[in-house]
Amino acid sequence: MKKLFNHRWLFRAFNVIAGIIFGLGVLSFFYIFLIQQDLYEALGIFIAFSWTSIFIWYFSWATYFYNVNYGWTDRDWLNWEEALEKKKQGEYVTKEELEAPQFNPYRSQSFGLPTGTVRGMITFTLLFGAISLMISSFGKDGNISQDSFYWDHFEFFKTAFLMMIAFYFGDKSLKYLSNRSNAAREKNWLKYKQESGAPTSQLDEDDLEFQAQMGTTEVKAFDGSPASPPANLSALKKAIANSENDAVGSGMFPVIDAGHGGIDPKTKEYTTGNAKRHHFTDADGNPSYEILEGVINRGIASKLIDLLKQFNIPYLENTVYTHQDVSLKDRVRFANEEYATNKNVYFLSIHSNAVATASPGPGEPKAKGFEIFTSVGQTKSDQLADIAAKWYKKDFPDFKFRQDMVDGDADKEADFYVLRKTACPAFLVENLFFTNETEAQFLLSEAGQMRIATCLFKTVKEIYETQNNGILG
Repeated sequence: MKKLFNHRWLFRAFNVIAGIIFGLGVLSFFYIFLIQQDLYEALGIFIAFSWTSIFIWYFSWATYFYNVNYGWTDRDWLNWEEALEKKKQGEYVTKEELEAPQFNPYRSQSFGLPTGTVRGMITFTLLFGAISLMISSFGKDGNISQDSFYWDHFEFFKTAFLMMIAFYFGDKSLKYLSNRSNAAREKNWLKYKQESGAPTSQLDEDDLEFQAQMGTTEVKAFDGSPASPPANLSALKKAIANSENDAVGSGMFPVIDAGHGGIDPKTKEYTTGNAKRHHFTDADGNPSYEILEGVINRGIASKLIDLLKQFNIPYLENTVYTHQDVSLKDRVRFANEEYATNKNVYFLSIHSNAVATASPGPGEPKAKGFEIFTSVGQTKSDQLADIAAKWYKKDFPDFKFRQDMVDGDADKEADFYVLRKTACPAFLVENLFFTNETEAQFLLSEAGQMRIATCLFKTVKEIYETQNNGILG
């Protein structure tokens, strides 16, 4: 683990030095201006001291920021350590929160600073040195002798600054001319190859034409910004082919459906109303807290999606990131439209179970456990549900799994609309009973939701990786 602030003392020491130099500049300004009555020399001295302090401060900060913190602030590293601690305690954290730089991205550059930083600092030093000396000379009487301090140093700073600018633009010009020259040589090589009777291919000519264009034409992305082209056209074709291959999944992937509604961000109201919610009371019968099924379902589904993103497993979602209580008809229509274009799609509906009770409290139902539902009859849905049942039993030995083995598998059959009307394979998971206080507390916890999301992730991953095991016809 990275130790924070282990080099901060160095940064602070340089800050102290920069502060002392700036203070000397202020004192020198007032001394020369008040005692010697020379405003121009006072300004020149002040500019020189000020730039020196800024130079030291920025150089020390940049060195600390890139070489010690790898381009992160101290606050970024603290947030990272807090995320690690949360993960150790079983709390949910995203992949982005756990990612941290492993090295200085500019470690190959001078002093480990971004490209051009050192060159720019030197250039500004030369510029401010010349400006400082020029302003100081305004207060001198008569002509400045050829061997004077001001003349010699002003000429040095001025000339060095101009040379730095010339080298910079000269380097750009040489690179431009070199690209054009290389393209011309490649053209001549192709001509020689053709004249000598050596075999050539269309790919050869395409490559050379592409390289020639790269030497004379600025390439832009679709949004108009500069783009970095590959070295040749064949590499570009390979890159496109690989990207197309990667985009095609190897197996089935889910349309993730989070049951019921969420919280309206404007009204702060539960969009499913009084349905699919439960109040718990304390020993005196007073309301203590409430659980909303739609909110729990969305919490589990969003964590599942975070895991799928980490492992590049494809998915679709239709209700996870909306607070609206989308109708059953619309949920099914979305899944069927996707299935019409891709037969690898299946429907995964995430719910939490409940038992109705007229008077919550001491006599409330004690139903508990997980359940999985499919439509009536044996279909591909039952094969998917079998995989889910396997992982639920394995990952939750401390909870009951409610199953029906009459037809030979663990899932239960029901005539739910989302199972009956979907054209694609579909199964529905009931994650514990939110009317059971013990299980409700588990569902309300980040750690509990993450455990369920991880179980579903294992299910989705196995289904995605089993294209040739009989699930897909």
